Amino acid sequence: MLAQTMLLCALALQDAVPAPRPLHQTIVLELREDDPVLAGHGASKKIEFSPDDYGAIYVWATSPVEGLDLFLRAEGGEGKPREDDDSGGMSTPFLGLPAGPGLAYSITVAVARPGGGGKVQLHFGISRETQATLEASAWANSEVAKMPERIAAAGTPEQHVAVRESVKAVVDKLLATPGAAESAKIHHALFAIGDAAYQLSLNDTGERALAATCSYYETVLPATHSSLAQARESLALFLKGHGDLQGALQLEEPALELLARMLPETSMLAWIPALHAGMTQLRRLYLN
Repeated sequence: MLAQTMLLCALALQDAVPAPRPLHQTIVLELREDDPVLAGHGASKKIEFSPDDYGAIYVWATSPVEGLDLFLRAEGGEGKPREDDDSGGMSTPFLGLPAGPGLAYSITVAVARPGGGGKVQLHFGISRETQATLEASAWANSEVAKMPERIAAAGTPEQHVAVRESVKAVVDKLLATPGAAESAKIHHALFAIGDAAYQLSLNDTGERALAATCSYYETVLPATHSSLAQARESLALFLKGHGDLQGALQLEEPALELLARMLPETSMLAWIPALHAGMTQLRRLYLN
């Protein structure tokens, strides 16, 4: 049965002083052609787990085997079974699942089409929410919703300063919330406030918010996930505001390359990555 029932949240060591549980855990499996076949797909293996903490679990699968296309199916928890083959970006299957005491899941990872197999890494990114993170993120999202109107109405220097201070206060409160480092809701709110920070040229504030968001997303999401690419692109804007063009380039180029590869060739937005690529080339020439 391999280590099919060993798993993430339920794997916390039962020590007198429990060690901090990581936000990203990985199980290595081998899909063989003689494994049970998932209907409509290929060889599969099943993992059972029960999250301990309230929040969310992000599940995705990768393989070092070139061309091995994978598929995920989650059963249990709340609602109908969930399936995915590529929403993690490119060909990465990805599922976001609610977590909490009493919820139990059965995750099946399979070869997307009949035939073939190989080594597979099943990844689990973890969001832990508390009353503090839920309240802080809800308040922040309410503030974010009011920002466009506040910015538009700031007709005097005093009003402009007040709006800037309100944006700083949102970021400060979010980052200071107990449990913020483990909360997806906190980091979603930090990403959302970035637009107001950019409009108000709050480069330090925006960089703090987006650096925290990128660090969290890099831990709990696939490297190819669109949310991570968007967060990196936003952080790059604030680095450019500081004049750190080299730092911005290091973030922007892979993020834009990923977004460009994810857009259909016929997309109305397909010109955006090409435009950014040209601007990136100009900045490289400037740096050199």
